[in-house]
Amino acid sequence: MQTLFIDIETFGNKPDYPEVEQVTADDVKIGNIKDPEKIAAKIAETLPTLQQAAKDKAEEAFQKEWRGNAVKSTRCEVIAVSLAFDDGPIQNLTIDDEGEIGLMHKLNQILADIDPDHRIIDVVAHNGFGFDFPILRHRGLKYGFKHLYEAFNVTKYDTRAKDTQVMFQGSDIRTYYSMDSLAEFFGFEGKSIMTGAEVHDYFLRGEIDLIAEYCGKDVEALRKLYRKLTRFDGIQP
Repeated sequence: MQTLFIDIETFGNKPDYPEVEQVTADDVKIGNIKDPEKIAAKIAETLPTLQQAAKDKAEEAFQKEWRGNAVKSTRCEVIAVSLAFDDGPIQNLTIDDEGEIGLMHKLNQILADIDPDHRIIDVVAHNGFGFDFPILRHRGLKYGFKHLYEAFNVTKYDTRAKDTQVMFQGSDIRTYYSMDSLAEFFGFEGKSIMTGAEVHDYFLRGEIDLIAEYCGKDVEALRKLYRKLTRFDGIQP
């Protein structure tokens, strides 16, 4: 069996902008002011602040939904994939003019060349069951890429699939351990280009090459982590 180490980066679909709450003079708290001129002055002073706060609230909700869509399979686009087979070189793939379908086609072809009969690949990812595996499986279904679908059509009970987050977690089901935290814990972290939360901003700036580099470094860390976690159970020498 060959072991495929994989990591993906996604970008959320842009949502509709939420309706901004309408703030009028009636929303200004006048208190005990009775003088009409002072009331008008209070409104003139306070109303723009309240209106800006309403706009800021809508913008915050918009940004939160947009960024949050990156972790929802049906509301995101895969923009980068990094992978390596066993101890082989890391391959970084990114979207191009064909968008997500072009990227998935490249990955499907790599899988077809390596494993034409869908029998010889184990797949490894960090938080794979919660993120990478279902997103890639769904793309196989969406675009009709059989090799992509078969490679990631796995469950947590499938011996072909390994999730290093779950492997480290063990009985501690209440705690999520990020890749960065485990790399630091085991002492093989490198200088990070960015964090996962910053991928959104890098993509908006068109810095896809840096995202690919970041994704590739995650695969490098993933492979080290997997070797560390399997040292005692006989899966790897």
